[in-house]
Amino acid sequence: MKAGRLELSVFVAGFAVMVVEISGARLLAPYLGDTLFSWTSAISVVLGSLGIGYYLGGKVASVQSNLRVLALFLFVAGIFTALIPVLSESVLPSSLSVGFEYGPLFASVLLFAVPNVFLGMVAPYAIKLKVRNLKRVGERAGNLYAISTVGSISGALLSGYYLIPYVGIAQSFYAAGLVLAICGVLNYGRKGLLALAVVLAISLIPYSWPPLGPGRVIYSTDTPYYHLEVVNYSGTTVLQYDVSGWQTIYPNSQNYSNFSAISYYKYQDLFYPGGNAANSVLYLGLGGGAMVSDMYENSNALITVVEIDPGVIAVAKKYFNITDNDRITIYNQDARFFLRNSTGTYDLIVLDTYGTGLSMPYQMTTLEADQEMYTHLTPNGSLLVNVVSPVAGNDSCVFGSEYRTLSTIFPYMYVFPIEPEKLTELQNVEILASNRGYPEQEMINALNGTLTSAQAEWITDGNYSRSFNASNCTILTDNNNMYDVYAAEELQHIS
Repeated sequence: MKAGRLELSVFVAGFAVMVVEISGARLLAPYLGDTLFSWTSAISVVLGSLGIGYYLGGKVASVQSNLRVLALFLFVAGIFTALIPVLSESVLPSSLSVGFEYGPLFASVLLFAVPNVFLGMVAPYAIKLKVRNLKRVGERAGNLYAISTVGSISGALLSGYYLIPYVGIAQSFYAAGLVLAICGVLNYGRKGLLALAVVLAISLIPYSWPPLGPGRVIYSTDTPYYHLEVVNYSGTTVLQYDVSGWQTIYPNSQNYSNFSAISYYKYQDLFYPGGNAANSVLYLGLGGGAMVSDMYENSNALITVVEIDPGVIAVAKKYFNITDNDRITIYNQDARFFLRNSTGTYDLIVLDTYGTGLSMPYQMTTLEADQEMYTHLTPNGSLLVNVVSPVAGNDSCVFGSEYRTLSTIFPYMYVFPIEPEKLTELQNVEILASNRGYPEQEMINALNGTLTSAQAEWITDGNYSRSFNASNCTILTDNNNMYDVYAAEELQHIS
């Protein structure tokens, strides 16, 4: 047996396992969200499949030990790995019917189980081929598993730092499948070239993300955080990423029939000249920058923007007319990191860190995050939080938990549903948590001409300042956070 083949085989198998696991979780995100459930499902299915593979590989090894059998394991794993992006085009949309909580598990089983079963068979079979002296079985097994672990570490690092952001998710699967097939050829011999040709043919099948909606895609990319698309709908440019749909619409027009009730950021009119004018504003989350542009055009405020994804910043600048200038400063940082390391104070902080699954990253929803934002407000400062949730009903705990958590810190709480006549339906809800009170007449004067009749009535009836009973929803903390569960429940209700 030629030296190094078994070591190479277990290294490549370990490498491919992590490519499938990490790229797999990202593959789920556009349809099923980049949530706790997606990562839990991908990891669980990979581990479970490997366990089955370990068992089957040991059983096969006890019957026969032949290098060509190991080569077949690698061939088959390579083919099914390369097929994952192709199969996902039908699996991902169908998984939506299972819901946002268990849909990721359903999709993970269909997409990731088979290749990982065969990858799991590699290590025990390689041990059987490697061991000739029972006295050294522990040493040889340990060596091979150590090499496999090094392969897994390499696959994880390469996926996260290079393949996904710079090469692409589909291409990551193709690359792993190709490497597995080449390794199989080395073990099988020249006859294995046919199997290699099959994998190469699969890799040439054009892959496109399942469509996120109608419209003409004018730009599409994978970033370290999202799958981004810039889409043209009859002359209107829309930024959307992953399952969360539209992030920014430019220009803000009604050219498309479904663009109703989109300007939820109208409530920042409270901080324009004529109202309680803000001199300094911090935006946590950029998207395409609609709120930033609106503030820039209608006030003299100094604007600071924090956005974690460099790809989002690049798209906002190229397609949505956002630029650094004497009044706008953009930081490519994590919001919590920025808050923890910044000493600046602001009259207004806008929390709009939406990514996937129509929900914020859980770490921005917690009591600790709210306390950090509070310390960066001026004495009369306010925090405006965009929440996507029903305001009432059984599935309103995304709103309820945010409201209850903020209420523990801020003396004044105001709530503005975009569609007050539909409180049990999913919608944008603006929560204004403030250090100062806003009388009804001040609200109406500042927002005059921007509100629908239902929104104006919500204020004049005093509903905007009423206390909401959210005792059935938990206070969210860094340690104990139900946000992903609440978000999945509300999305399940509307899917």
